[in-house]
Amino acid sequence: MFDQNNNRSPKGAQPPEQRPMRSLSFILGFIAIFLVYSFATQATEVNLEEPLDEKRQETALRALRALARPDFFTYHEETRSMDITIRMPCGEELKGSQTSKGDRLATIAPNCASTTQEVILISGTGFRPNTSGILRWYPPGEIVTTRALSTFRTDADGNFEAEVTMPDIRETEDPQRIEIEEKWQTGISGLSEASLTTLDKITETILLALLATTVGTILSIPISFVAARNLMITIGSPLGSVMSGIIALPITFYITRFVMRWLFSITAGLGLPPLVAFVIGVVIIAGGVYLLRSAADDQNAVSAYSKTAVSLLLIFAATSLLTDFGATAGMWLEEALGIFGFVGSFLTLVSEFVALATPTLVAFFVGLVAMSLGSRYGQEAVIKLSESGARGFTMAVTAVGSGILVYGIARFLNWLYQFDDVFGATVYPALGAALVGVILGAVYHPKRPVPIGSIIYAIVRGILNIIRSIEPLVYVIIFAVWVGIGPFAGVLALTLHTVAALGKLFSEQVENISEGPLEAITATGANRIQTIVFAVIPQIIPPYIAFTLYRWDINVRMSTIIGFGGGGGIGFVLAQAINLLQYRQASVMMIAIAVVVGLLDYISSRVRARIL
Repeated sequence: MFDQNNNRSPKGAQPPEQRPMRSLSFILGFIAIFLVYSFATQATEVNLEEPLDEKRQETALRALRALARPDFFTYHEETRSMDITIRMPCGEELKGSQTSKGDRLATIAPNCASTTQEVILISGTGFRPNTSGILRWYPPGEIVTTRALSTFRTDADGNFEAEVTMPDIRETEDPQRIEIEEKWQTGISGLSEASLTTLDKITETILLALLATTVGTILSIPISFVAARNLMITIGSPLGSVMSGIIALPITFYITRFVMRWLFSITAGLGLPPLVAFVIGVVIIAGGVYLLRSAADDQNAVSAYSKTAVSLLLIFAATSLLTDFGATAGMWLEEALGIFGFVGSFLTLVSEFVALATPTLVAFFVGLVAMSLGSRYGQEAVIKLSESGARGFTMAVTAVGSGILVYGIARFLNWLYQFDDVFGATVYPALGAALVGVILGAVYHPKRPVPIGSIIYAIVRGILNIIRSIEPLVYVIIFAVWVGIGPFAGVLALTLHTVAALGKLFSEQVENISEGPLEAITATGANRIQTIVFAVIPQIIPPYIAFTLYRWDINVRMSTIIGFGGGGGIGFVLAQAINLLQYRQASVMMIAIAVVVGLLDYISSRVRARIL
């Protein structure tokens, strides 16, 4: 109530002069919401006449009833039949006639047809209650070409009525007959084809999701550390240090990959027997490990690095020999193990993957190590040099690093878009970037740190957000074109989406860790890798396991959807059943999906409850 004494409103009340504006705002807001929903119903084409259409209701009801009767089993069937006669054309007055067989009595009215397409009523009593049947027409003569006229179902008393339309048949003086056949099921004979297919495909779906979750989790763990703001925000290096690392990465990568491919080609060309290759490979690996341990104890840095390089070369060469042995042994086991031949197939697949991926993976890992060393030595050079010397060093490495970076980006764009002038599209931008790098190195203070951690964090999180925003159904269409329709395309699509989703979730868990252990380990002088191992990982293991299980549950559900896009699994056969209007078979598959998802959700929730 308005206070007359001090001309002020009670606490929380609106002054009188503001009440009309508030009412007007409410009215305008209501009108805006009304207009939005009005346009939404028009844009979504909401039409209440369609669901009220009798034909659509009948079609939907048939589909719903079929879904309510899943085709789980096959049954033993029994049949019995009786015949009634009909003439065409009519040779006497139209009337009805009856035919009996045991307790069954069938009536046809009329008992003849003047022309084709004439409607005749057939009824029966004394038949088996609640039983389906079919009415078939048999022409006279020895050549029998039957036609199904109609179906029927008896009521609880064994009675039925069915209207049939005479087919287009030739007229004859001989009587023609209509067979009344009853068919019923007497017992289960086994699982139906739909159930067997469902068991096979639901197993494929679970394993498809398992592979995608496993590979996606392994890849997302290192990405999560790079995408964690609390770990990356403190990373900063002088511009010369950053550019030194950029220069070291591609050079080391290409050299290492060339050497690795050369080693693999040499070992593959030896043509050694598989068992001999295995023995030699084990001996070489043992020697490489021994040399690697010796390098760890060597106080001379040059000698230690030399021993490490030689030991790694020996181990990689032995790996090539072992992959040849694994591929041969896998093919032999595939034939020898019979139904367990998948063990041999897996060994062959792993060997082929190692032989294919090892040169690139090793080159990438060595490139990262070289990038780290280059960045560290570049930083030491900038710190030790005078300001003018550091500026000159920064200008030089920034020019080279900028040119290499832009050239690499241009080469990727050329691979994607296939430029007509490759030289002009790659070299000229690199030279321009080098010139910009010289200017940047001259302007930027050489000893001022660049927030490289924040830059990497922003780039990685942006990439994860882009990948995660696209549904796996889109990815599976692309992968199905690349590797073919099937579960492999589904694995690739789910793996890519899993990396993006878990990378974000894992990084957020890293950002929420307690800072106490992190500060304590850092205070001891530990480097960044030691800090992550001893301060970060112990805190994130439980949520990482929980999120991995939850992601498996999600991937099982997603694998159903990507099957519609050619990703294999139960979704693929479910789409086929729906397209063929086989709703009873589709019902079996949907029930299986619901059971598996519910079971996995229960198991993962119990495991998460124990871990967290």
